Amino acid sequence: MLEPEEDPEKERLGEENKILKKDVDTLQEKIEKMFDTLQNREMQIRDQEKNIQKMKEKIEKDQITINKMLSQQEKQAKMVTDLEKEKQDLLNLQRNAKPAIVDEQKPNIGSRPVSQKARITRPEIRIPSGKATAEG
Repeated sequence: MLEPEEDPEKERLGEENKILKKDVDTLQEKIEKMFDTLQNREMQIRDQEKNIQKMKEKIEKDQITINKMLSQQEKQAKMVTDLEKEKQDLLNLQRNAKPAIVDEQKPNIGSRPVSQKARITRPEIRIPSGKATAEG
């Protein structure tokens, strides 16, 4: 039996075909890895987008809270200012007022009532004098 002669061109093409198949397999593996990496990155991006949205919502809520607190603080500062002005006005009225002299009677101790004069610094307030009696 005669063996057919091996064709060197056919052998070379077979070797080249094996190399190309390895290259295609390697490229396919790289493509799969890249696809997996891409999917992972897309998931990370979606997660980051969710986190960003949550942070935006928290920032909005915090901003509302800050605005409410600032408004409350402004109201309190206005109240303090108003109270200080009112206090100053009262002090000025008190300084400018002429004291009224009122005759007050103390209860009877012993045989006769004791009279005492008191100064009142509120303007235009008159306290009628009256006699107090001791009950007992």
